[in-house]
Amino acid sequence: MRRRCFGPGEATLYWKSDSRLEAPDLLQCQLEFAVPSPPEVGLSTPEHGWSMFAGLAQPKSRGRLTLTGAQHTDPVLIEPNTLSEPEDMALALRTVELCCKLGNSQLFGPIVRREAAPL
Repeated sequence: MRRRCFGPGEATLYWKSDSRLEAPDLLQCQLEFAVPSPPEVGLSTPEHGWSMFAGLAQPKSRGRLTLTGAQHTDPVLIEPNTLSEPEDMALALRTVELCCKLGNSQLFGPIVRREAAPL
């Protein structure tokens, strides 16, 4: 039987940081490969591994796109303003904690040797 592949995402979780919320505000995505860290972190990518990504489902921070000229070839100025709202930063840290808790749980024990990041 041939395995159908829809992309590298093995699982995605949307979670409420507070049960009183109407909709999830946190998300976690598990990938079937190890994702390289930025060079300034100084971590090497393992040959075999998998990754969990933490994210916000409903960020409050807002960025801005600005046209720099009238021509379609003029560059667009991108100001992402990522995690500029204190609430977003707090939720981002909670999502990282959720990923660490899930990845270090007994259920992942058979496939996890150690947590590579965050340290």
